[in-house]
Amino acid sequence: MLEIDEKITQAFYLYVQQDKSDDEVMQAMVMAGAKFKDVAKTYKRLLVESGILKTREEREKFLDELMTGKSLSTKEDIDEATELLMKKLKVVKRSAHSLLTRWAAKNNVEYFLPKRPNSKFVNKAVSDWILDNLYNLDKDEFKAFFESLGKENISRSRTSSIEKFSLAERIISKTNESKTDEHNTI
Repeated sequence: MLEIDEKITQAFYLYVQQDKSDDEVMQAMVMAGAKFKDVAKTYKRLLVESGILKTREEREKFLDELMTGKSLSTKEDIDEATELLMKKLKVVKRSAHSLLTRWAAKNNVEYFLPKRPNSKFVNKAVSDWILDNLYNLDKDEFKAFFESLGKENISRSRTSSIEKFSLAERIISKTNESKTDEHNTI
């Protein structure tokens, strides 16, 4: 392991003691001579060496002690545990969620997962509806059908579903035009 320059270490401790943000501490470290590309690794190493940040093993042990007997089965449980980890371990929300997810899987603990939109379901349902109603397309009926799929499912699929409906309308329009053209030429 490479030795960290004394000036960089001093800048780290000075800014950490002043309760500066991570970015401010790393900026001070760069000003003291740390290479920009290495500053994040050096910062994390100094956090661990100073005892401010726990090693992976320490975090896992701490998590076991902290979470044993606690529930993670509701959104509120997850939010509460996330806030606690952010404060105690000095990690960002995403890292806290990741730690909780791994801990729950490792310890066979029920973990609340919010429902995610099911775009495959929406795409298939929209395609089937359009095919079933191809020669009787009605925008109001389509809108009512689409909204019946549920807000959580349609938010991400709205644009592609509208595009499919418009494509079906154009196909029908072209088909009707060609039938009219054939009829007029006879």
